Amino acid sequence: MQTFTFIPAASYCGVIFHAEQPFFPPSAGWAYWTPTDTDIRRAEMRLGAYLLVNASPLAKKLIRYNRQYVGVFRDGRRVIYINCFREDSKARWWMDRDWWTKPVVVDDGGDRYFQVWYDVESCEFSDLHINGEA
Repeated sequence: MQTFTFIPAASYCGVIFHAEQPFFPPSAGWAYWTPTDTDIRRAEMRLGAYLLVNASPLAKKLIRYNRQYVGVFRDGRRVIYINCFREDSKARWWMDRDWWTKPVVVDDGGDRYFQVWYDVESCEFSDLHINGEA
C-alpha cells in the first residue's frame, strides 16, 4: 500500500505523508492525519508571504525547495508540519532518491533546510526553524 502522495506543482515539488506512515519517532507521541491536496494548496498559497515577513532570504528562493508534508494533531488542532530542503549541488551528497517515502532529517546545513507548522483551521504558520551552520 502506498503511504504517500507525490505532488508535482509548477513552483515546488512535494510529498504528503499519509497518517499510516509515522514521520516522527514513536517516542514523539504524535497522532497523525492525512492532509488533502486542498490543504497543501492553501498552505502553499500563504507560505511565501509568511516567509517574506519572517525570513525574507528564504522567500526569495522558495521555488528551489522540495517539501514533505505531515499532518499531526497538535493541542487538539489539525496542523501540517512542512519540512523544506533544497536539492542543490552542495546538498546532493546526502540525498536519497527515497525522500518522498522517508523523512529528510539533517543536522546543520544552514538555510538549505527549514521547517514550519501550518494550522489548517486558522491558516496561520508558527514555529519556523531554520537549520544552523556547523
